[in-house]
Amino acid sequence: MRFLGLGLSDRVPDAKTIWLFRERMIQAGAIDGLLDKTSAPVRVWADTADRSKANEAFMKKPGFVSKAHRKKAYLRPMPWHIQKLNVGKPVIRSRVEHVFAGQKSQTGLFIRTVDITGATMRIGLANIVYNMRRFLEKLSAGA
Repeated sequence: MRFLGLGLSDRVPDAKTIWLFRERMIQAGAIDGLLDKTSAPVRVWADTADRSKANEAFMKKPGFVSKAHRKKAYLRPMPWHIQKLNVGKPVIRSRVEHVFAGQKSQTGLFIRTVDITGATMRIGLANIVYNMRRFLEKLSAGA
């Protein structure tokens, strides 16, 4: 109910129905297909805690653009070119963090799966639900 945003008086599909739907989506590769349709080069926005040599090496793969925040050297002032690279990044990260917070509060998104397929499915469904809700909000705001 929490995932779909349903109230106590709404009709709720039983667990078996949801489970079968999830399994059919996985078998059909539907989430990957939906995510592929919306993906351009992936820009990854991260704070300085997520910046590492391993993550930066991963981001050098085709299709990824690193937008990780840069930090200053210990006990030294931040060079101007690093400051210039960081401009605007907190605003974008803030928007992304609001999406994650919305998904977590609206759908109760908590990933506790053993395999990557299950995690991908949960995140993919949460993205779809979030985008549908945003679309309906925009539609009703414009009406």
